[in-house]
Amino acid sequence: MKRTILISFLLVVISSTGFSQIIREKQAVLQKAFPKNNINGAASNDSTGPVYTEFGDLFFEKNSKQYWLATYTQIVGPTKEYYRLFELKQDSGYVKEVTLEMLGGYYEVGGLNPPYYYEDIDNDGIKDILIIDHGKEADPDWRNWSAYNVFFKGTSTGFKKTEIKGLTDIKAYYHGHDVADFDNDGDLDIAVSGSVGIIIFRNDGNGIFTQMQIGQARGNFAPFSLKFVNTDNDPE
Repeated sequence: MKRTILISFLLVVISSTGFSQIIREKQAVLQKAFPKNNINGAASNDSTGPVYTEFGDLFFEKNSKQYWLATYTQIVGPTKEYYRLFELKQDSGYVKEVTLEMLGGYYEVGGLNPPYYYEDIDNDGIKDILIIDHGKEADPDWRNWSAYNVFFKGTSTGFKKTEIKGLTDIKAYYHGHDVADFDNDGDLDIAVSGSVGIIIFRNDGNGIFTQMQIGQARGNFAPFSLKFVNTDNDPE
C-alpha cells in the first residue's frame, strides 16, 4: 500500500510540474522581463528600463488562421534566441506554439527583432518569409555583428527553410534591404547592403535568384537603408 501511494504521489507531482512548465513557458514568451544589459552584455542606454521592448512584429494569416513569428524568445540559454511561431486566436487569448510543425525546426536568430518580408517571393502563389538579420548590432565590437539571413519558403501547410545562394548561406553584416521589382519584369528582386557591399539578386521568375553585376557605390560605402526607385522614367 505504501508503495502504491508513493507512486501515485509522484505521478501527481510530475503532472503538476509539467503543467507548471507550460504555464511558465507561455508567460516567458508573452511577458518576458528584459534585462538591464542586452544579450551581448552591453549596458542599456536607457537608464529607465530594459534595452528592448519587442518580440518581433510579423503577424500574418495563413489558411484562415492567425500567426505570430516571434524572435526574442530564448529557450536554451541566456544568449540563444530562436525564431518561434505561434498560432493565435485573438478573441479568446489562445496561444499555441507551432514552430516545429510550421517551420520544421528551431533556427537561431542573430539579432533582436530583424525586419521581415511576407511576400510571394518565389512566384509559386504562396507567400514566403524573408528575414534580413541585422545580427548583434548592440555589441560594442562591430566584428561580432555578422549573422545569416533566413528564407522560409511557403508551402500549402507551413514553411520550409530554403537557402538562396549568396544571400542566406553567407554569414555577414546586413542592414540595408529592399524587396521589389528592380527590372520591371513582374518578379520580386532582393537588394541588401552591409559588409557585403551592395548586392542585388535578380529573380528569374521561377524563384531562382542570381546575383547581378552592379557598379561600385560611390565612396565604397554600405548604406543602412536601400530602396528601389525609378529615377528616369524608363522601364526599369
